[in-house]
Amino acid sequence: MVKIKTNVVEPRLSPWGRAHQVKKEVRGMRRKILIGMSAVVCAVLLTAVTVYAKDKKDSWTKVGTAKAGGDAKEFAISKKATTCRITCTEGEVIINTVVAREGGKATPIKVAHKFKAKESLDVDLDGSRNLTGLRISDDRSGSYEVMVK
Repeated sequence: MVKIKTNVVEPRLSPWGRAHQVKKEVRGMRRKILIGMSAVVCAVLLTAVTVYAKDKKDSWTKVGTAKAGGDAKEFAISKKATTCRITCTEGEVIINTVVAREGGKATPIKVAHKFKAKESLDVDLDGSRNLTGLRISDDRSGSYEVMVK
């Protein structure tokens, strides 16, 4: 068999033709960049929604406020919680113990912390508990806020 060799010559493009070809290539590149940017924006939005949902799920619930001094303060709760946050809102407060109540069971947690105004402390409740209440032993004359998560 004999092979016939042919030289196919592509036609030369005029400057206007070349400009049109470059324009088409640029459009294709823009389209790819747009698709890539859209994917990045979608990923960022999905991450933001996930973080917001997690924050909403793990958000703090305000239990109450109290003025320090006198007898221990009782806070009624009916929530599953792992952490208790105590924030001094004014003056000076000493928190001695936090007693986590689960129905008839009471678990004392020693805190022994002196708070100044705007200072807060997260107290670990030793795992997830179905709280029915908190009893907080305090001292001094400031006031504080209690939240659980």
